[in-house]
Amino acid sequence: MRSLPRVLAFSAASALVAGACVVTVVATALAAAGDSVVRGLDRRARPLTDAPGDGDLAPFGRMIGSADVVGVDEVALATTTRRLLRYLAEHEGFRAFAHEISWSTGVLLDDYVVHGAGDPRAILSREPRDVDRFGDAGGLLALIEWIRDHNETHDEKIRFVGAGPGHAGPVVFDRVVAYAAGVHPDLAARLTQLYAGLRPAPDTGAYPTAPLAEREHRRDRAITAYELVAALPDDGDEHVWAVQHARSIVQHTTAFAFDLATPEGLAAQSGYRDEVLAANVVWWQRQTGHRIVLSVRNSDVGDAVLRDTLGDGYVSTGFTGADDDVLGRVRFDEYLVDLRRVTGPARRWLAEQGALGRGHDLLIHLDELHQSRRRPSSA
Repeated sequence: MRSLPRVLAFSAASALVAGACVVTVVATALAAAGDSVVRGLDRRARPLTDAPGDGDLAPFGRMIGSADVVGVDEVALATTTRRLLRYLAEHEGFRAFAHEISWSTGVLLDDYVVHGAGDPRAILSREPRDVDRFGDAGGLLALIEWIRDHNETHDEKIRFVGAGPGHAGPVVFDRVVAYAAGVHPDLAARLTQLYAGLRPAPDTGAYPTAPLAEREHRRDRAITAYELVAALPDDGDEHVWAVQHARSIVQHTTAFAFDLATPEGLAAQSGYRDEVLAANVVWWQRQTGHRIVLSVRNSDVGDAVLRDTLGDGYVSTGFTGADDDVLGRVRFDEYLVDLRRVTGPARRWLAEQGALGRGHDLLIHLDELHQSRRRPSSA
């Protein structure tokens, strides 16, 4: 092959050198930009050391301030969630753990963690949709057992709240009808008629895949039952809780009354599910006065509802792992940062990261994260 003419060879070599210089300059600029981000995060990072007594979490307590609900992204390992819950219960007065598992499951699990009634493994196994969506049933079970152990040695109990609409188990139907039977026997008979056929079998898909018209009819019957219970004279807590149980049945039947054969229906169902979760958490907080740790997937809708309702009373916590190129360069192996106080290039960089920058108030960076299985599923 003939060699290039000298002038062309020189031009080609010059282009290669110039290109290399451009790459070097760009790489240097990117590295400098990354360094400024890391320095900004360094200034706000507080180390997590697994200190005895959870003393390293004291900055976390200061960061949440007087918030009544603290959201914890479910990608955190159960051990991390348990440590946060332990610290918040023992040092900040938190009294409830909420999860997106269904309301009826939460009722049974609350009976277990407070009174020791039932078998949590059996309770979870009857509601496979919720457990599968969580993606770490073993971790959830371990957390439930820890709450039970904690409650056996503490006067101030940690309660369990199931905030989602994914299932309506027999317990909520039974409690609504039992309440009505005690105050208005004729109404109890009417509720039994309305609820006939509304209790879906947890181990089959027959309920969600029923024809849309049938699912809408079930929703309408649940709404009628709810309105009858809500119209009863308010005689105190028993009525309030019966109304909430009846409301949870409406939430469940409504969640499956969307047209799940269409993308629009699935999207609407997902948005509704997040609204229900937020509404139930707010209901529990206002009814009991408890400060709540909420474990949930990233949810723009749920976050928006909680922020609109609670304002500064809601604080959201995100998690990242050691494989993050920028966050992994901060001086501590594991740390927490109040994202609201980050400024300059680091703040701009966080804003570019989407949900990390805009959706969370606090960030916890860990060496290891549980990447829960994400899969589209009905409610």
